[in-house]
Amino acid sequence: MSKLKISKATRLIAQECNTFLNTYLIEYKRRQPNTIKSYKDMFSVYFKFLKSERDKEIWKITVDDFSSENIILFMKWLNESNNNKNTTINKRLSELKTFCGYLCKNGHIDPLNYSKIQDITPMKTEKNQLKEELSIKQVHAILSQPNINKRKGRRDCCLMTILYDTGCRCDELLSLKLKDLRFNKDVCDIKILGKGRKYRATPLSKQATKILKTYLQEEKIIDNEQYLFSTNYNGFKHKMSADNVDRILSKYENELRTLGFEIPHLHPHLFRHTRAMHLYKNGVSLSLISQWLGHSNLETTLIYAYADTEMKRKAIDKAMNGKDMLYIEEEAKYSKEAIIKAMFGL
Repeated sequence: MSKLKISKATRLIAQECNTFLNTYLIEYKRRQPNTIKSYKDMFSVYFKFLKSERDKEIWKITVDDFSSENIILFMKWLNESNNNKNTTINKRLSELKTFCGYLCKNGHIDPLNYSKIQDITPMKTEKNQLKEELSIKQVHAILSQPNINKRKGRRDCCLMTILYDTGCRCDELLSLKLKDLRFNKDVCDIKILGKGRKYRATPLSKQATKILKTYLQEEKIIDNEQYLFSTNYNGFKHKMSADNVDRILSKYENELRTLGFEIPHLHPHLFRHTRAMHLYKNGVSLSLISQWLGHSNLETTLIYAYADTEMKRKAIDKAMNGKDMLYIEEEAKYSKEAIIKAMFGL
């Protein structure tokens, strides 16, 4: 294999990209693994675009390739050649703007050029398009589907109940440990670690608390560091994966459809969106829902709204008359590209 020649300009952008991904986002911005992965995916797609449309191999990329002209062409390429949705394209644009801002702060991009990048208009999205949600009847059918005479059925029931009741994200659910629960008689508050590594306390309904207590006792979850939901492998318990959650939801989705029940494709975020809509329709304010979901700017005008856990509980109890609506019823071995990707931190 011939010696790989890399220019100083390419070494510079590779170093900056690596530092951005593995130091800046993690240590300074405290971004979570899923966010880091999304940025890595963005770089991989952008480098693929540069090779396809600019005939630029990864070992020849420089800071100059991060220009407003290239980024605009990249957006068009994503749309026309890759059939990406506008929301996906806008996400890539936002990530590129963040990286270019980082390059500008470090003196690698001229402020005027960075300003041109910042001025790139995102793709239009259907702001008023209604997202799909589950009806109360559908949620009740889903949570009633697991066979609670079997251990896995009871686990699945508990998992889906908490997913709906708290409106938490899938990774937030799977990261829950016993130490994150605080019981007070017949209710429970759950400390959830959300995006930006910010904690929020979410109250659990009485019925959901009862289901959770029974599950904890049966599974003998007594160590504060134990994950609430785990899988057994080679005799050891491991944190459950998101793929496992998808399989669980798919199982009950298929079962209900076989029974003739009209049900949309089940995924964790559907439970989250459904919970938010159910709360809103029952009189809970958007400011409380914003905090409930861990959103920093669900509504820009409500970003400074604050409520502690008890205020949330009282507001929800009042809106629902004390009842939960649901429960009422080596180098030679590697290619040039692989070597350069490693330099970039990808």
